[in-house]
Amino acid sequence: MARFLKARLFVCALVFLTLLIGLVMSSSYTKAGDDKGPDDTVSCSLAYEDSASHDVSMVISSYRAGVGSSTVKTTCNDTSGYAIYAVGYSNDEFGNNNLIATIGGAPASEYNIESSNADSGATSAWAMKASAVAGTYAPSIDNEFGDYRTVPAEYTRLVHFSNTTDDTIGSSINLSYAIYISSTQPAGAYTGKVKYTLVHPHDETPCVVGKICYHKNANNVVGSMGRQSTTGTTAMLMASNFSHDGYGFAGWNTKEDGTGTSYGPNETITLPSDMSEGLNLYAMWVKSTGSLQDWGGCYEMNIGDVTALTDERDNDTYAIAKLADGKCWMIE
Repeated sequence: MARFLKARLFVCALVFLTLLIGLVMSSSYTKAGDDKGPDDTVSCSLAYEDSASHDVSMVISSYRAGVGSSTVKTTCNDTSGYAIYAVGYSNDEFGNNNLIATIGGAPASEYNIESSNADSGATSAWAMKASAVAGTYAPSIDNEFGDYRTVPAEYTRLVHFSNTTDDTIGSSINLSYAIYISSTQPAGAYTGKVKYTLVHPHDETPCVVGKICYHKNANNVVGSMGRQSTTGTTAMLMASNFSHDGYGFAGWNTKEDGTGTSYGPNETITLPSDMSEGLNLYAMWVKSTGSLQDWGGCYEMNIGDVTALTDERDNDTYAIAKLADGKCWMIE
């Protein structure tokens, strides 16, 4: 769900700059679970559209607000709400919130433009802000991003909405940028990116490097799980501490819809080579098909099939898989 904003400044002469900002993002997903009804499914998406020209000429020693504009659209029916986070991502480097200078076709780090709220002074600066698009639902704007603020070097919450209903909530958020060009800024090209991530519930934070993050992946799930720190190349996954009434926990998957890599609870895994944003794992839920006490359907299952049954003694539901030995076992 992470997306990027890319900004370029081109100088035709020593007295003019042109800023070109292009935002590329589109994504949607549905939370996983077999035979799940609409009240159980969580579906959230983040997409964008350009809403204004990104070509702006600027005079040296000048400040310009509203340099380029794009609209981020979100929809989410997570009953705990959602949030959008931002972080600098220049040169595809997490936390790099500068505009990267290229002078005469060669890198020139001494002329990089730092992110700052400044609108005058000896040092060039650029900044960003968020606002609700007129006529649409308005989220709460966080960390004073209702005005131009420094592009953050760490994931920082931009906006959030504390949803309390099962209805899908949508919003359109305008992202705009400001820049100050000092008298010492040379002609050249300047490139920067901002990365945006949609997370939910609204009090969640993005998964960061060195962490394994476990997600409920459905509405009406109770329980909580901390983030697991990783060292080395392997890790033993945690068992689920989540409970979903009428559903059995069938393991973890790297994608919300279950199409990624599947892992079992307490399984020791080899960590992905790219852990730059941590490892997100999503609970897989299987709806109960009946009573554990009355069930005799193992013979009808194929190896690898998973079902879920409810134990009448405690009313808990357990996922059951048919393994290579031809027998059916509780997964956890």
